[in-house]
This record gives sequence, structure tokens and C-alpha cells, in this order.
Amino acid sequence: MAKERIENKVEALAEPVAGTLGLEIVEVVYQKEAGDWYLRIFIDSPAGVNINDCQSFSEAMGAVLDTQEDLFPGSYLLEVSSPGVARPLRKRADFERFAGKKVAIKLAKAVAGSRKYAGELLGIEQVDQEEVILIKINSDQIIKLPKKIVAKANLQLDHF
Repeated sequence: MAKERIENKVEALAEPVAGTLGLEIVEVVYQKEAGDWYLRIFIDSPAGVNINDCQSFSEAMGAVLDTQEDLFPGSYLLEVSSPGVARPLRKRADFERFAGKKVAIKLAKAVAGSRKYAGELLGIEQVDQEEVILIKINSDQIIKLPKKIVAKANLQLDHF
């Protein structure tokens, strides 16, 4: 099974597990490092997460993954953690929830001559058939970035 498909399948399995614990799935990453496969699941909640949240989720998710014998081609190491201060933003709800916060966004292709933007996230809106992320840069300029070309978006500390 392809790496991306494994990540999507694990995320689908993880969502209900996280929901029962009052948590949300931020990101699932399945990658090979130094010869070993790692399955990293990043969790969060409005109140943040602690080591006990990670342990509870890891135990519950481990039990679910144990029933999915054909999902992984071999062995893997499961890691569960918080997304940290540079939390990735992926879903529409992320861009709504973190409006007013500082973000850094990298695009797959340039908009207004640049592929990298940093500023205050103003939110996300629907324009015709497209979701558009709004950020304020240079204290007064508002840039509209099509969500479909966002390669990476992360929260940043309050200063750049």
C-alpha cells in the first residue's frame, strides 16, 4: 500500500479514537528513517495535550492498529505527540480556529511573485468554487492564497 494511502487510512481509523478521548488528529506521517518505518500521529485539543493524553491515545490507537494486519507491509514504530508551537494547519477548521495568529505559508506555485508568506492569519473563505486563505502582511496588505496550492502552513511564534 502506498505511503499516502496508509496515512489516509490511519487518519480515518484515528479520528474516532481521538474523538472518544476529546482529542483531534492534526497530522499522520508514515516515513522511513535510518532503515525503520515510523508512524507518527500528532494530536491536539483546545486545551492542548500532555503526556497522559499521548499515552492514552497511543494505547487505544495501538489496539486499533493491531487489528489492521494488512495495512502495513512490515513492522513500524508508533509515535504520538503534540504538534508543538509550529502546529501545521491543514483543514478548513484549522484556518478558522487560528484566525488572528501568526502563520508561515509555503505554496506549490507563486502568488504575486512569491511562494512564501508570513503574517497574521485572517481566516479562510469560499470564493466561487475555491477556498482562499487570507493573511495580512506588512501590517496592512491582505493577500489571498488559494488553499489548493498550499504546500505547507504552520503556526509561528508571535514574532518573526
